[in-house]
Amino acid sequence: MTEHLTPALYSDLLRFARRQSRRAAEAEDLLHEALIVALKAGRFPTGGDRAWFCGVLRKLAAMQARTAARRLRRELQADVPEVEERRSGDPLAFAVTLSPSLRIVMLLAIGGHNRLEIRHLLGISDEALRQRILMLRRAWRDAGHVETNLELTGLRYPLESGRIRQALLPVTRGGRAAFASHDPDGHLFAINFSPRVSHETATGGNKPA
Repeated sequence: MTEHLTPALYSDLLRFARRQSRRAAEAEDLLHEALIVALKAGRFPTGGDRAWFCGVLRKLAAMQARTAARRLRRELQADVPEVEERRSGDPLAFAVTLSPSLRIVMLLAIGGHNRLEIRHLLGISDEALRQRILMLRRAWRDAGHVETNLELTGLRYPLESGRIRQALLPVTRGGRAAFASHDPDGHLFAINFSPRVSHETATGGNKPA
């Protein structure tokens, strides 16, 4: 091959390799790889084999580009998971990372409760609730979230929380339950803490003397 590869031909092939390569600095390496392929195949980049050789250059350039893209994806995937996990926008996943006192506030907010209801359910003062909300927002920011207003971070489920709360208020105000809430599907439930009474059966079993 060397007797056919004149300086003029080499320069011409190098110019073609530069047009195919992603970076000019890689063009000469690309040309050398193509020349090795041609040498192994017993063909030369002149005459009738010129088109074949240019095709080899194009294919090698495409292979280099795909290899570089795969390498870049692997490098990015090696760095991103920890950040993505830390910045997960799932409010329930974030709630698991909180202390119990903040977690309950987060879960009640997810359930659609307002500040007055959360204070009532937890039996805390308005000042204590404000402090917890402040700590909750700080934890949200520290987890990598840009949005600092928790009401705007996707903590709304597709339920009509206002109507649900209106339906639950009479239950608690009437003294029939200590508190009431709903599950993620919107099913209502109420809980009351009444003193235990002796069990009484039809035959008088367990009836106090």
